[in-house]
Parts: sequence; structure tokens; C-alpha cells
Amino acid sequence: MREEEAFSDAIGALYDCILDPGKWTDALGQLSRYVGGSSALLLHQDYRSGAGGFLQSYNVDPDWTRLYFEKYVHINPVLPLTAFMDVGSATALSRVMDIEEYRRTPIYAEWAAPQRFHDVVVTILAKSASVVGMFGVTRHDHEGLAGEGEIRRMELVSPHVRRAVTIARLFDGVRAQGTALAATFDAMSDAVWLLDAAGVVLFANAASRVLIEGNGPVAKAGGRLAFRDGIATESLNAALRGLRNGGPVGEFPVSSPDDRPFIAYLVSLAPKGRLAPVSGAACALFMRPVVADEMPPMQALAQLYGLTPREFQVFTGLLQFGGVPEVARNFGLSATTVRSHLQSIFDKTGVRSQSDLARLAASSLPPVVSR
Repeated sequence: MREEEAFSDAIGALYDCILDPGKWTDALGQLSRYVGGSSALLLHQDYRSGAGGFLQSYNVDPDWTRLYFEKYVHINPVLPLTAFMDVGSATALSRVMDIEEYRRTPIYAEWAAPQRFHDVVVTILAKSASVVGMFGVTRHDHEGLAGEGEIRRMELVSPHVRRAVTIARLFDGVRAQGTALAATFDAMSDAVWLLDAAGVVLFANAASRVLIEGNGPVAKAGGRLAFRDGIATESLNAALRGLRNGGPVGEFPVSSPDDRPFIAYLVSLAPKGRLAPVSGAACALFMRPVVADEMPPMQALAQLYGLTPREFQVFTGLLQFGGVPEVARNFGLSATTVRSHLQSIFDKTGVRSQSDLARLAASSLPPVVSR
């Protein structure tokens, strides 16, 4: 199969999950094969507590995934390095950490190696002050380390995975309610419209009606839906044409007269491979305000003092494990290397002890230090 066809099939399977959550395993399998791996994971993790979970997976033993959060999440040497990744970016474990150092860590010897995990290609789906969401495709021993091709293909699928997860969560909110459809949509904070194939409004929830008032972004909701932002209206019409031709989803930005940014998702309600119906509800439009993610405090601290990714890794390791020998053992480093990075951290932050580093990290506003 050509790469273009494999990409199209994988993305189509991904968007099928929006209406049918039972298809996630198959979709992740197709994404894994397209990127270039043998298993795949969707997960989220709290930077501070380590709590989190695997949202969906393919070809991964659930007992091993449970063990990760029970025992190994706090000693994962790669997690601190995700603080330096932007949402939508992709890389491989072997690109951010020396692979021989990684193989000396307990998490590799006790958790990754028994599963034959050799390398992982990862993309950041979302990042806030406390939580990071990731999608990873794991390469097994026989597949070798990831190369530029695998990372490039992960970058291609990343926006589609983010979009599918976001919209699926909106639909999950509807499914979780055991009430009538109108009451369920009205309880949602996101604006929702049900449209026919021509964009005529068949239903609008309470949150959508608020956007018509004052300087809201919606120009009218009687008849065909339109926005005060002419470019957004053109994008909506183009997305509607795409749905009429069998496309699965459309996404576009919307601005309001008072410069508030929104993001809109148009989702077909027709089964895969079927054209949108001419009459009746053909699609659902979800719209929500864009809220800038707050930079994780530790990431902000790293940028403030100009710490390198490896220095930041050692910094967080010291906070977690408490001493140089423990950091060296858990991160696969020599004690000499850890001490070298620690001295550099002292020089950059202006502190002179590990206890001072702990106080610096605990402070929500890093103190001004004298050098």
C-alpha cells in the first residue's frame, strides 16, 4: 500500500472513533503501522503527582500498563524532557536520551525490556500547568531505533489525533448523560449546533445562543449558520462541502468582534463511506473559546534560568529521589555526570545546596537570587 493510502486509511479509522468508541483499538493499530511500530498508547500524566492513565492502547498488555502507573511512573527519565516539547511536535526516545543510558535504568530493565520495547516515537497532544497528554508508537526489538521517517509520519498524524480526541470527548459528554438529547446539549459548556447538509440550523443549545448576543461571533442562527468573521463563514461552507463529498471532519478558527478567539469542529453524522444526508441532521458543529495553556511551573523555571533538557532532567530527579546516587541509578547516569550537571544548575540558579533547589522549585514565583 502506498504511504498516501495508508495515511488516508489510518486517519479515516481515527475519525470513526468519534461516533463509535469501540473502534479505538483498530484505529490505533492502523496509526501504529503507518508511523512504523508495533504498539500504540494514548495517555495523560500529571507532572507533579505522577497520576494519570492510558486512555486507549493497541497491542499492549493491560497488566503492564497498570504496573507503569503503580511502580515506574515516578522514575521515568523521559517525562521531564517532555517539558521542552511543544504541542504537536514529535520526537523519539532515542533522540532525547542516550539509548545506552536508558538501557541502564530500572524502568527499561524491569518494564520496557520484558515487553521488547526498543524505542518509542511520541507526540504531545496537550499540555497545561499540571498535565501532559501524549500519543506514542512503540518500536519493538526487531524494528530498531526510530528514524526521520517515523518522526515525520508522527508529525503528520499528530493534529488529527488531537482533533479526534477533543471531539470524541465532546461526544462522550453527550453519551454519559442519560437524558433527552436537547437537555444533554443544553448542559454542555461548548456551543453545539445540529445542521443539515446545507448548513441550516436544526438545533442550537443554550451555550450557542449566548454567542449571538452582543459582540458574539455568530451573526445569525435563523436559517443558515454564519459568523461575523467572514473568513470563518467561508471555512464553514468549505467544510460543509467536504462533508457532502464524504469527508469526516472539519476544523477552523473563528474570531469575534471583541477579538475573542474560538475554535470550531464540524463532524459528519453519516457513517464512514456514506455521503451526508440531504435532509435531516447531517453534521454537528461544536465551538469553544481558545484558552491559552498555562506554562507548567517547572518548565517556566527551566526557561527562566536557561536550564538545558539534561540539567532539567537532573533537577527534577533530585526533587523526586533526593540525592545524586538515586538520580544516577534511576536515570542510567554516572554519579560524576549527575554532579557535573548539578554544579551547572547551581551556577545558573545562584543557589548553593539541594535544599535551596527544593525551595526554589516549591515557590510559585521563583525568588530573585543574588549571584
